[in-house]
Amino acid sequence: MEIRPLTHNLLKPISSVELTRPPGFWTSIGVDVFAVLGALAFGFLYRSYMQGELGIVSAFVGGGIFLITSVFPAMLTRSWSRRMLIFLLQLLFFFVLFWDKGLAVVGSAATVIFVFGLWGELTLRHELKENMAVRFIKLSQVYYSKVLTGVVLAVVILYYPMLDATKIYVPQGLVAGAFEWSSTFVHKIYPEVDLNNSFGTFIKSIAKLSLSDKPEFKSLTPSDQEHYLDQTYLGMLETVEKSIGSVIDAEQSVAEVLYKFLNSLFEGWKQKFGDLFFAVWVIAVFLVVRSFGVIFAWAVSLIAFLIYQVLIVSKMLRVVGESRIKEVLEYS
Repeated sequence: MEIRPLTHNLLKPISSVELTRPPGFWTSIGVDVFAVLGALAFGFLYRSYMQGELGIVSAFVGGGIFLITSVFPAMLTRSWSRRMLIFLLQLLFFFVLFWDKGLAVVGSAATVIFVFGLWGELTLRHELKENMAVRFIKLSQVYYSKVLTGVVLAVVILYYPMLDATKIYVPQGLVAGAFEWSSTFVHKIYPEVDLNNSFGTFIKSIAKLSLSDKPEFKSLTPSDQEHYLDQTYLGMLETVEKSIGSVIDAEQSVAEVLYKFLNSLFEGWKQKFGDLFFAVWVIAVFLVVRSFGVIFAWAVSLIAFLIYQVLIVSKMLRVVGESRIKEVLEYS
């Protein structure tokens, strides 16, 4: 805040000072407040997902809000101490909802976000300093490439303690989405196999497909074929139930049974390998989510760019040119 002295005049004979605020004073405060609230919103949505109150989409929405509201103060705040203060407040407001997870878990997750977030901040500042023009999407991608890695690792660390209680190793919505895509592909190759039916219907279609080319099956009468098909179907159903370790309702969808099978498989690995399973699970989930995060980061960058354009048009932000004399080192 600048202090500007006023000169004497007849209407105001007493010397005084006028306090003038720098350009964008209130806008900068608003941007910082939204950054902190964005972290709180992310924490709330992700915790709601962990508790089963909201779907996995809410977790991605929360992550998008956090990334969008973080990139603006990262680009606009010139004071390093102020930016670090806001960043630490963001971490505090995000993790305040997870204190019950234990100090070790929260501390590990917070450390990961802080390290990668700090890396993103430093990289972004370097790019801002070296580039002559403000290319918003390119700069945001530089920032997100580091921060998103930390966020993904942190949410995976926060989620892991729930495995003992929920036995949910893979989000059901993620399995359902992947299954829906693959079922369409399979149906095009094998029209007689419909993965969108009940599990009982699916198993019976597999049994019929496996028997249709056998000469001994073709030689049977229609009633004997139906009986043989039922026996094969029951045998296959029993085999799947042994693999999962629980009784299967034939009316359940194929996606639900697949979800049960994956959780049973992961639970067996967890019991067998212990801490090694934790390391492998974290790496596997991180690679899957981070791979999807490449597309996610581009979508978030485009949304942030639209907000950036709105702020420019509304004259809350402006792009100005400045001349700089820069020293370089060279051979003489």
